[in-house]
Amino acid sequence: RVVDTATGWVTTAKTGLNDPRGIAVLPDASSVYVAEFATDQISVFGVQAVAAVTAAPGAPPAPTALPAASWTAGSSGSAGSLVDGTRGVARFTTPADVAIDPVTQDAVVACKGHTVNRISAAGRASSFAGSGVPSVATGLTVAAGFQTPSGVSVASDGVAYVAEETGHAVRAITPGGTVSVLAGSGTGGYGEGTFTGADFNAPSNVEIAGSNVVYA
Repeated sequence: RVVDTATGWVTTAKTGLNDPRGIAVLPDASSVYVAEFATDQISVFGVQAVAAVTAAPGAPPAPTALPAASWTAGSSGSAGSLVDGTRGVARFTTPADVAIDPVTQDAVVACKGHTVNRISAAGRASSFAGSGVPSVATGLTVAAGFQTPSGVSVASDGVAYVAEETGHAVRAITPGGTVSVLAGSGTGGYGEGTFTGADFNAPSNVEIAGSNVVYA
């Protein structure tokens, strides 16, 4: 749905999606990426400009409707991990969130199938990090493990931060694909502390504020 922040008016931009869990918009507002959890797909919609309409005082603004998907990455009903390829050739397992890398304009997808994937503007999907098997392993790209990544956000320097719902931690992935634990002991809890000396309880999302603050 779309909220006009000036008037507060809410319109439905798209119907027929299958359990949309995450949404991201390119910086130039030209495309909207939607993670469809139930069908293991990422749908991409081009945003059409809405013609200016002269409305009577108090009338709702012109609706911002999304057209049919420009393209889709993944295949409905065909989940899979570590299957790279262009658009329908690629596979995802329960994509839960999507964010845009401000450096490359790639979409970064957190999948509850224990992987984090990248999708280029041309629709090429690749395995960014995670083996597809639940694990606490750190390391480079698919040698690392995740435990139910559910939220993702990408900082201005291209570092992706991932909330692990069953791993009770926040992971960091460098642009080169090195995975480390930013914070969280791996045990569910509410203890405060520094880095892995602190606890999280099933974090499901993560956001970045400034250069040194991550909320999860």
